[in-house]
Amino acid sequence: MASSGGRLAAAAVVSLAVAAVLWVLLGRTPPQAPSEPSVVSAPQAPAAAPSSSRPAPTPEQVRQPQPNAPATGSAPPQQAEANFDDRLAAAEAGDIEAAYEIGLTMLLCLQSASTVREATEDGLTLPAVDLSRYDCDDILVDTALADQLLRQAADEGHVEAAREYAIAAVSLTPLESTEGLRNPTQSDLVTLAASEYRSLDYLEFAATSGDLPAAKHLAQRLAQGFAVPIGGNEATMQLRAGEPAQALAWFYALRIADDDPWMQSWSQDLRGQLDPQEIMEAEAKGQEYYYSYLEEPR
Repeated sequence: MASSGGRLAAAAVVSLAVAAVLWVLLGRTPPQAPSEPSVVSAPQAPAAAPSSSRPAPTPEQVRQPQPNAPATGSAPPQQAEANFDDRLAAAEAGDIEAAYEIGLTMLLCLQSASTVREATEDGLTLPAVDLSRYDCDDILVDTALADQLLRQAADEGHVEAAREYAIAAVSLTPLESTEGLRNPTQSDLVTLAASEYRSLDYLEFAATSGDLPAAKHLAQRLAQGFAVPIGGNEATMQLRAGEPAQALAWFYALRIADDDPWMQSWSQDLRGQLDPQEIMEAEAKGQEYYYSYLEEPR
Protein backbone atom coordinates (compact mmCIF):
# COMPACT_ATOMS: atom_id res chain seq x y z
CA MET A 1 0.00 0.00 0.00
CA ALA A 2 1.30 3.49 -0.76
CA SER A 3 3.43 5.10 1.84
CA SER A 4 2.27 8.48 3.12
CA GLY A 5 5.04 10.18 1.15
CA GLY A 6 4.10 8.25 -1.96
CA ARG A 7 0.48 9.28 -1.72
CA LEU A 8 1.36 12.92 -1.10
CA ALA A 9 3.66 12.80 -4.13
CA ALA A 10 0.78 11.40 -6.14
CA ALA A 11 -1.41 14.22 -4.89
CA ALA A 12 1.19 16.70 -6.15
CA VAL A 13 1.06 15.09 -9.59
CA VAL A 14 -2.71 15.41 -9.58
CA SER A 15 -2.35 19.06 -8.60
CA LEU A 16 -0.28 19.77 -11.74
CA ALA A 17 -2.96 18.10 -13.82
CA VAL A 18 -5.77 20.26 -12.47
CA ALA A 19 -4.70 23.21 -14.62
CA ALA A 20 -5.57 21.12 -17.67
CA VAL A 21 -9.16 20.29 -16.62
CA LEU A 22 -10.50 21.01 -20.09
CA TRP A 23 -8.22 18.32 -21.52
CA VAL A 24 -10.01 15.83 -19.29
CA LEU A 25 -13.30 16.80 -20.90
CA LEU A 26 -11.70 15.95 -24.24
CA GLY A 27 -10.82 12.50 -23.04
CA ARG A 28 -7.29 12.82 -21.69
CA THR A 29 -6.50 10.41 -18.83
CA PRO A 30 -5.41 12.18 -15.64
CA PRO A 31 -2.37 11.06 -13.63
CA GLN A 32 -2.92 7.90 -11.60
CA ALA A 33 -1.86 7.05 -8.09
CA PRO A 34 0.71 4.31 -7.54
CA SER A 35 -0.91 0.91 -7.82
CA GLU A 36 1.06 -0.90 -5.13
CA PRO A 37 0.97 1.08 -1.89
CA SER A 38 2.60 -0.21 1.29
CA VAL A 39 0.73 -0.41 4.57
CA VAL A 40 1.44 2.58 6.78
CA SER A 41 2.10 2.14 10.45
CA ALA A 42 0.78 5.54 11.49
CA PRO A 43 -0.83 8.51 9.74
CA GLN A 44 1.26 11.52 8.80
CA ALA A 45 -1.68 13.87 8.39
CA PRO A 46 -5.12 13.39 7.03
CA ALA A 47 -13.90 11.92 2.55
CA ALA A 48 -17.01 10.63 2.58
CA ALA A 49 -16.56 7.82 0.17
CA PRO A 50 -17.15 8.94 -3.42
CA SER A 51 -20.42 8.12 -5.07
CA SER A 52 -20.72 4.97 -7.11
CA SER A 53 -23.28 3.22 -9.24
CA ARG A 54 -22.87 0.28 -6.89
CA PRO A 55 -25.04 0.46 -3.76
CA ALA A 56 -22.96 1.33 -0.70
CA PRO A 57 -22.96 -1.07 2.24
CA THR A 58 -25.54 -0.39 4.91
CA PRO A 59 -24.37 1.17 8.19
CA GLU A 60 -24.76 -2.22 9.84
CA GLN A 61 -22.39 -3.76 7.27
CA VAL A 62 -19.82 -1.00 7.59
CA ARG A 63 -19.96 -0.34 11.31
CA GLN A 64 -19.24 -2.65 14.19
CA PRO A 65 -21.59 -2.38 17.16
CA GLN A 66 -19.94 -0.97 20.22
CA PRO A 67 -20.39 -2.54 23.65
CA ASN A 68 -21.61 0.67 25.28
CA ALA A 69 -24.41 2.17 23.23
CA PRO A 70 -25.29 5.81 23.99
CA ALA A 71 -27.97 6.18 26.61
CA THR A 72 -31.34 7.59 25.61
CA GLY A 73 -32.25 11.09 26.63
CA SER A 74 -29.96 14.09 26.92
CA ALA A 75 -28.80 16.45 29.61
CA PRO A 76 -30.57 19.80 30.17
CA PRO A 77 -29.16 22.51 27.83
CA GLN A 78 -27.12 24.35 30.45
CA GLN A 79 -25.60 21.13 31.78
CA ALA A 80 -24.85 19.86 28.28
CA GLU A 81 -23.17 23.15 27.39
CA ALA A 82 -21.08 23.04 30.57
CA ASN A 83 -20.04 19.45 29.85
CA PHE A 84 -19.13 20.40 26.31
CA ASP A 85 -17.08 23.43 27.35
CA ASP A 86 -15.19 21.37 29.93
CA ARG A 87 -14.38 18.65 27.40
CA LEU A 88 -13.39 21.22 24.76
CA ALA A 89 -11.00 22.84 27.23
CA ALA A 90 -9.53 19.42 27.98
CA ALA A 91 -9.11 18.74 24.25
CA GLU A 92 -7.34 22.04 23.72
CA ALA A 93 -5.06 21.15 26.63
CA GLY A 94 -4.01 17.94 24.87
CA ASP A 95 -6.51 15.33 26.10
CA ILE A 96 -6.75 12.98 23.09
CA GLU A 97 -9.96 11.25 24.20
CA ALA A 98 -11.59 14.64 24.69
CA ALA A 99 -10.38 15.78 21.27
CA TYR A 100 -11.97 12.69 19.70
CA GLU A 101 -15.20 13.11 21.67
CA ILE A 102 -15.68 16.79 20.86
CA GLY A 103 -14.46 16.51 17.27
CA LEU A 104 -16.86 13.64 16.64
CA THR A 105 -19.71 15.50 18.34
CA MET A 106 -19.21 18.48 16.05
CA LEU A 107 -18.94 16.22 13.02
CA LEU A 108 -22.25 14.55 13.83
CA CYS A 109 -23.92 17.91 14.30
CA LEU A 110 -22.54 19.04 10.94
CA GLN A 111 -24.18 15.99 9.38
CA SER A 112 -27.53 17.66 9.93
CA ALA A 113 -28.78 15.83 13.00
CA SER A 114 -30.52 18.07 15.51
CA THR A 115 -29.06 16.02 18.33
CA VAL A 116 -26.12 13.68 18.53
CA ARG A 117 -28.43 10.99 19.90
CA GLU A 118 -30.52 11.17 16.71
CA ALA A 119 -27.36 10.81 14.62
CA THR A 120 -26.34 7.63 16.42
CA GLU A 121 -29.85 6.22 16.12
CA ASP A 122 -29.82 6.95 12.38
CA GLY A 123 -26.72 4.79 12.00
CA LEU A 124 -24.30 7.56 11.04
CA THR A 125 -21.88 6.27 13.62
CA LEU A 126 -21.70 4.11 16.69
CA PRO A 127 -19.10 5.87 18.84
CA ALA A 128 -17.49 4.10 21.75
CA VAL A 129 -18.13 7.20 23.89
CA ASP A 130 -21.51 8.36 25.20
CA LEU A 131 -22.43 11.52 23.28
CA SER A 132 -26.13 11.56 24.16
CA ARG A 133 -25.73 14.42 26.63
CA TYR A 134 -24.92 16.88 23.87
CA ASP A 135 -27.51 18.78 21.86
CA CYS A 136 -26.37 20.47 18.67
CA ASP A 137 -28.54 23.53 19.37
CA ASP A 138 -26.71 24.21 22.63
CA ILE A 139 -23.06 23.82 21.70
CA LEU A 140 -20.44 25.34 19.44
CA VAL A 141 -20.33 23.59 16.06
CA ASP A 142 -17.39 24.61 13.89
CA THR A 143 -16.13 22.76 10.81
CA ALA A 144 -12.52 23.90 11.11
CA LEU A 145 -12.39 23.02 14.80
CA ALA A 146 -13.94 19.59 14.19
CA ASP A 147 -11.26 18.98 11.54
CA GLN A 148 -8.52 20.14 13.90
CA LEU A 149 -9.64 18.05 16.89
CA LEU A 150 -10.18 14.82 14.97
CA ARG A 151 -6.80 15.15 13.26
CA GLN A 152 -5.20 15.99 16.60
CA ALA A 153 -6.48 12.73 18.06
CA ALA A 154 -5.70 10.73 14.91
CA ASP A 155 -2.14 12.01 14.75
CA GLU A 156 -1.64 10.78 18.30
CA GLY A 157 -2.68 7.28 17.28
CA HIS A 158 -6.40 7.30 18.17
CA VAL A 159 -7.77 4.63 15.84
CA GLU A 160 -11.44 5.64 15.95
CA ALA A 161 -10.56 9.29 15.33
CA ALA A 162 -8.44 8.31 12.34
CA ARG A 163 -11.30 6.28 10.90
CA GLU A 164 -14.00 8.89 11.49
CA TYR A 165 -11.86 11.69 10.11
CA ALA A 166 -11.00 9.72 6.98
CA ILE A 167 -14.64 8.89 6.29
CA ALA A 168 -15.70 12.52 6.64
CA ALA A 169 -12.61 14.25 5.23
CA VAL A 170 -14.32 15.64 2.12
CA SER A 171 -17.14 17.19 4.15
CA LEU A 172 -14.56 18.82 6.43
CA THR A 173 -12.42 20.16 3.56
CA PRO A 174 -12.92 23.92 2.99
CA LEU A 175 -13.70 24.77 -0.63
CA GLU A 176 -13.69 28.06 -2.53
CA SER A 177 -16.70 27.23 -4.69
CA THR A 178 -20.06 28.30 -3.31
CA GLU A 179 -21.51 25.23 -5.03
CA GLY A 180 -19.16 22.88 -3.20
CA LEU A 181 -18.54 19.53 -4.86
CA ARG A 182 -21.14 20.23 -7.54
CA ASN A 183 -18.82 22.69 -9.27
CA PRO A 184 -15.37 22.89 -7.60
CA THR A 185 -12.77 25.42 -8.70
CA GLN A 186 -9.33 24.35 -9.91
CA SER A 187 -7.95 25.26 -6.50
CA ASP A 188 -10.64 23.10 -4.89
CA LEU A 189 -9.55 20.14 -7.04
CA VAL A 190 -6.01 20.47 -5.73
CA THR A 191 -7.28 20.66 -2.15
CA LEU A 192 -9.62 17.69 -2.61
CA ALA A 193 -6.88 15.54 -4.15
CA ALA A 194 -4.57 16.20 -1.21
CA SER A 195 -7.37 15.51 1.27
CA GLU A 196 -8.24 12.22 -0.46
CA TYR A 197 -4.69 10.87 -0.30
CA ARG A 198 -4.24 11.91 3.33
CA SER A 199 -7.56 10.36 4.32
CA LEU A 200 -6.45 7.07 2.79
CA ASP A 201 -3.37 7.17 5.00
CA TYR A 202 -5.64 7.51 8.04
CA LEU A 203 -7.85 4.64 6.89
CA GLU A 204 -4.79 2.46 6.34
CA PHE A 205 -3.53 3.27 9.81
CA ALA A 206 -6.89 2.35 11.38
CA ALA A 207 -7.27 -0.80 9.23
CA THR A 208 -3.77 -2.03 10.03
CA SER A 209 -4.52 -1.38 13.70
CA GLY A 210 -7.26 -4.01 13.46
CA ASP A 211 -10.29 -1.76 12.97
CA LEU A 212 -12.73 -3.77 10.83
CA PRO A 213 -15.02 -0.83 9.84
CA ALA A 214 -11.97 1.11 8.64
CA ALA A 215 -10.81 -1.88 6.59
CA LYS A 216 -14.24 -2.07 4.91
CA HIS A 217 -14.17 1.62 4.03
CA LEU A 218 -10.58 1.31 2.82
CA ALA A 219 -11.34 -1.62 0.51
CA GLN A 220 -14.28 0.22 -1.04
CA ARG A 221 -12.34 3.46 -1.48
CA LEU A 222 -9.43 1.64 -3.13
CA ALA A 223 -11.85 -0.07 -5.50
CA GLN A 224 -13.71 3.09 -6.47
CA GLY A 225 -11.00 5.66 -6.87
CA PHE A 226 -12.08 9.27 -6.40
CA ALA A 227 -13.69 11.52 -8.99
CA VAL A 228 -15.45 14.89 -8.75
CA PRO A 229 -17.73 16.75 -11.16
CA ILE A 230 -16.26 19.61 -13.15
CA GLY A 231 -17.71 22.46 -15.17
CA GLY A 232 -21.14 22.22 -13.60
CA ASN A 233 -22.15 19.31 -15.86
CA GLU A 234 -22.03 15.54 -15.84
CA ALA A 235 -18.31 15.36 -16.71
CA THR A 236 -15.97 14.22 -13.94
CA MET A 237 -12.28 14.44 -13.21
CA GLN A 238 -10.52 11.43 -11.74
CA LEU A 239 -8.41 12.70 -8.85
CA ARG A 240 -7.32 9.22 -7.77
CA ALA A 241 -7.49 6.08 -9.85
CA GLY A 242 -8.88 2.89 -8.41
CA GLU A 243 -6.41 0.26 -7.21
CA PRO A 244 -8.12 -3.08 -8.01
CA ALA A 245 -5.31 -5.37 -6.86
CA GLN A 246 -4.94 -3.63 -3.51
CA ALA A 247 -8.71 -3.43 -3.07
CA LEU A 248 -9.07 -7.16 -3.80
CA ALA A 249 -6.40 -7.93 -1.20
CA TRP A 250 -8.38 -6.09 1.49
CA PHE A 251 -11.70 -7.60 0.39
CA TYR A 252 -10.12 -11.05 0.53
CA ALA A 253 -8.96 -10.38 4.10
CA LEU A 254 -12.38 -9.05 5.02
CA ARG A 255 -14.16 -12.08 3.59
CA ILE A 256 -12.11 -14.29 5.92
CA ALA A 257 -13.02 -12.05 8.85
CA ASP A 258 -16.65 -11.30 7.99
CA ASP A 259 -18.04 -12.84 4.79
CA ASP A 260 -20.88 -10.42 3.96
CA PRO A 261 -22.60 -10.85 0.57
CA TRP A 262 -21.79 -7.29 -0.54
CA MET A 263 -18.06 -8.05 -0.23
CA GLN A 264 -18.42 -11.09 -2.47
CA SER A 265 -19.93 -8.90 -5.19
CA TRP A 266 -17.10 -6.39 -4.97
CA SER A 267 -14.49 -9.16 -5.05
CA GLN A 268 -16.02 -10.69 -8.15
CA ASP A 269 -15.97 -7.38 -10.02
CA LEU A 270 -12.38 -6.69 -9.01
CA ARG A 271 -11.24 -10.11 -10.24
CA GLY A 272 -12.64 -9.17 -13.63
CA GLN A 273 -10.14 -6.29 -13.78
CA LEU A 274 -7.09 -8.46 -13.05
CA ASP A 275 -5.25 -11.30 -14.73
CA PRO A 276 -4.85 -14.69 -12.98
CA GLN A 277 -1.38 -13.90 -11.66
CA GLU A 278 -2.53 -10.58 -10.19
CA ILE A 279 -5.51 -12.29 -8.56
CA MET A 280 -3.29 -14.94 -6.97
CA GLU A 281 -0.89 -12.29 -5.63
CA ALA A 282 -3.75 -10.12 -4.30
CA GLU A 283 -5.34 -13.04 -2.47
CA ALA A 284 -2.01 -14.05 -0.95
CA LYS A 285 -1.56 -10.49 0.26
CA GLY A 286 -5.13 -10.49 1.58
CA GLN A 287 -4.46 -13.61 3.62
CA GLU A 288 -1.40 -11.87 5.06
CA TYR A 289 -3.50 -8.81 5.93
CA TYR A 290 -6.06 -10.93 7.73
CA TYR A 291 -3.55 -12.76 9.92
CA SER A 292 -1.50 -9.62 10.53
CA TYR A 293 -4.30 -7.16 11.27
CA LEU A 294 -7.85 -8.53 11.36
CA GLU A 295 -7.69 -11.92 13.07
CA GLU A 296 -9.35 -11.79 16.46
CA PRO A 297 -7.12 -12.82 19.39
CA ARG A 298 -7.69 -16.41 20.43
